[in-house]
Amino acid sequence: MVDEVRPPPSAGQARELVAGPDGDFFVVSSRDKPCESRLYRFGLAGDGQVTGIEPLEGGVVPSRVAGLAISPDGDRIAYTTAPCDDGAQPSAGLTVRDVESDDRRTWSTSGPTIIGEVVWADDNRTVGYTIGDVRPVGPSVASRPVRTAGLGIRNVAVHALDTDEQRDTDGQGADLRGGRVLFRQPDGPGNVSTAVMAPDGRTGYGVMKKGEPPDTILFTFTEGKPMRVSKTIPGRPNNGQLVAVSIGEDRPRYACLGGVDSSSGRAIACGTAFAY
Repeated sequence: MVDEVRPPPSAGQARELVAGPDGDFFVVSSRDKPCESRLYRFGLAGDGQVTGIEPLEGGVVPSRVAGLAISPDGDRIAYTTAPCDDGAQPSAGLTVRDVESDDRRTWSTSGPTIIGEVVWADDNRTVGYTIGDVRPVGPSVASRPVRTAGLGIRNVAVHALDTDEQRDTDGQGADLRGGRVLFRQPDGPGNVSTAVMAPDGRTGYGVMKKGEPPDTILFTFTEGKPMRVSKTIPGRPNNGQLVAVSIGEDRPRYACLGGVDSSSGRAIACGTAFAY
């Protein structure tokens, strides 16, 4: 277990730490003034000491970085970006970056949206992610959006993006909604809290809350087919439920999976105790 990583003093606070293949670890450090994030790679000695920590090529990312995911071969990373201003309109952005060369591509969406559950498929080129629309409050669409505990997030969908094909002629990524749709939230009440693409790039699993007190609905999905409910856990008044889901994957996902909003701070398992 790693509970402490010490990047250089100017790097800011360590936000996410994710294990990659071949014994590599990747850490994101961020600070708000100025708004910037840095990515580092390091290894561990037999006694758990950090060795060889070094920044990735490409320098500073001028935004918050979250939802870090490493490809199965370790050659590329994917992550989401967000402004440091908590009051800013959320806008989904995804960057895919080559670890050695720093070749990178960025995809985005228009309108108030969130992105999360970023994960690679086994082919090392397909990235899965969720996108959700954020509901603004007040009479004007310019009102500050609300996404408390996922209650303001609607129209959640899981997409699978071929990062080697879907790019504009200038090398930049196209719209995030251009990825294949694997799952789309059904019409009606209910809040999707988890929706993750499986390693095959065609199927996945998720969790939805519905009703009051909310029932917990576990479901699976396959591209081109309706979602399939695998289990419903009845809600109980004044009784919270913590649910962990898994589909028996053969290898680690090398990803910081923390819900449909990667910037919400829910990815506790990817955090570090402190950093200097």
